Amino acid sequence: MATCDVCGKSENMPYQCRHCGATHCAEHRLPENHDCPGLDNWGDPGGVFDSGFDDSVDNRGRESSSVIDRVRPDTKPGGVLGYFRGNVTYVLLALMWITFLLEFLVGFIPGFGIGSPNWNAIFVLSPRHPEYVWTWFTSIFAHSPNIFFHIVGNSIVIFFFGRFVEQYLGSRRFAALFLASGAIAGLAQIGLAHLQVALGMSNALGVGALGASGAALAILGVVTAVKPDLSVFIIPIPIPIPVWVITAFFVGLSVFGVLTPGLLGGIAHAAHLIGVLIGLAYGNHVKGRRQIPGRLQFGGGGRGPGAYSRSRRFASSAYWSASLVGSGSLYPAQSRDSDRVTGQRRLGDTAKDGDGDPGPVVVGVDQAFLDDLAVSALVALRDGTVTERATAAVETEIPYVPGLLSFREGGSILAAFAELSVDPDLVVFDGSGRIHFRQAGLATHVGVTLDVPSVGVAKNLLCGRPRESTEGLPAGARVVIEADADVTAPAGTVIGYALQTRQFDSPNRHVNPVYVSPGHRVGAATATDLVERLCAGYKLPEPTRLADQYADEAKRRLRE
Repeated sequence: MATCDVCGKSENMPYQCRHCGATHCAEHRLPENHDCPGLDNWGDPGGVFDSGFDDSVDNRGRESSSVIDRVRPDTKPGGVLGYFRGNVTYVLLALMWITFLLEFLVGFIPGFGIGSPNWNAIFVLSPRHPEYVWTWFTSIFAHSPNIFFHIVGNSIVIFFFGRFVEQYLGSRRFAALFLASGAIAGLAQIGLAHLQVALGMSNALGVGALGASGAALAILGVVTAVKPDLSVFIIPIPIPIPVWVITAFFVGLSVFGVLTPGLLGGIAHAAHLIGVLIGLAYGNHVKGRRQIPGRLQFGGGGRGPGAYSRSRRFASSAYWSASLVGSGSLYPAQSRDSDRVTGQRRLGDTAKDGDGDPGPVVVGVDQAFLDDLAVSALVALRDGTVTERATAAVETEIPYVPGLLSFREGGSILAAFAELSVDPDLVVFDGSGRIHFRQAGLATHVGVTLDVPSVGVAKNLLCGRPRESTEGLPAGARVVIEADADVTAPAGTVIGYALQTRQFDSPNRHVNPVYVSPGHRVGAATATDLVERLCAGYKLPEPTRLADQYADEAKRRLRE
């Protein structure tokens, strides 16, 4: 016997929280029910909610604890570098403008006036001193103090295209691309200066390389490689311009500048050209790793109308989090788990039941994982026939936390919905809906966010209690799953059904039931009826079974 540290109740089989070490009864086993410090503290490498209450959840996304993981910079939420995850574009822009200010401040120091040898040794990659290795990188962030448009122009390109590329590559790869392309482009510029002097094309080496133009054009090159037909709207110009046209203009201008030194002086044409080429080469290398939009608008507004405008509206991960916790400024990677828990409770209250059959278009949703990527696959069926498929891969923003998987996986699902042209009448998820500690599983989360009828079909029972045994059920049988002490609903509330979709005739072999729960705008009984009709002789409903196959296919393509 043990005593619950919260209520003092004696417990034959107590639960011990792995984070705070306290002992609890069934009623207080969840972290939020015993005010666990883990709710506000990300110091637990095993996951602050990993107290054993959710071990039935598939932990495909669990972070590893290898030696490499221990020495890798901590970019997880709450870590030293956690804020920069997803925000590297803005960090780089801030460093550029801080460096620009420092150029003037250093210029006031005696002997370090702007343009002096000492000043140049800090900020300029000089053809006379390429051994000053620090200037390979400081020169990327420094810009001409005499030409304000120099830093403004680079900032515009990085601001608009940088976020696009960062989301496509991930923050670490984007930062590496920026620094590597900027340094290589600068070195190429001073190398060309030496070559031109050696060939007699020029009489002077010039001042050297200064600015982020090479890195900015590398970003533009990646965009061009992965989506050459991307339409760019530059307000107030009403004509969409394909991004490849913009890139071709810069390439042509750079080639002309390299071949005619002095004619277009003051511009690092070689750096521009090398930057674009690096971006094009790397973009072709990573092309196809995720779905991307068809247009990019500069100067206001959104991405334009789409066949499924609701999903496009919610495709931003910032809104994905705000839709739950009620704060328009909240970003998932910086949120506390206690905020997410509060949001899920609100979400459970927001979800609605429904009756009657939805329309004919059913979309199945399933997930796969590849390193830090969540790979989502959608398969749309109309009257049992596949009409469309969509996939997206998005870098996960938070670690694996039992009970909060929708925050980890939801962004990629919404990105996949943004690529879907058909308007679904019903969405079936490989996961839970109301069978969840706060009645806010993945099916409920996405269903409420997109305001579509949704159903969750899980292979294991996450929480709740069957009213009778689910062992050896015949095909077609169903057993009520009701709320217990783990669920934020009155005891006995019907939150789903165990559904025996098929069964072997042999007594030596058996098939386990699936657990069906309503997500949004569908009642529990109706959800179970729909899933049973969708199974088509298999254990799993056809939409999620096909989505599972498509997710594995998309994952294989990404590996290649």
